Amino acid sequence: RGKLDIFNFSRRPGSRHNELMKNFVLSNGFKVYISNMIANGKYTWLKTTNSSVFAYALSYDNKTILVFGNLNFKGYSEDTIHLPHFDDSILVIPIQLDGAPKMEKNQLQLNLMPGEIEVLIINNYTL
Repeated sequence: RGKLDIFNFSRRPGSRHNELMKNFVLSNGFKVYISNMIANGKYTWLKTTNSSVFAYALSYDNKTILVFGNLNFKGYSEDTIHLPHFDDSILVIPIQLDGAPKMEKNQLQLNLMPGEIEVLIINNYTL
């Protein structure tokens, strides 16, 4: 598969789609906020059991950014992502969330809408 960059700044939306513009501004502001993590962090691809779901983590300075998404644009996708040493007492901050994933010890259970991508910040956790 090719590379997927959810923070790509190459094409700024210039239409009447306000929701798209809001998401564009949010994602690029977040990219600036985590620029030190992007430059210095450790990327880890996370194993998924559903071929329509991708997941990766970026860890730096005792924080982790978790990104997961549904590559199926026609249907919902469910999956469970294994996160070593993770438990539900760890603070997880959603950047923008349509539906919170279920978090349990060592795993995150997902139910993603068609084409949905979610980004979480996990404090005091490193992969």
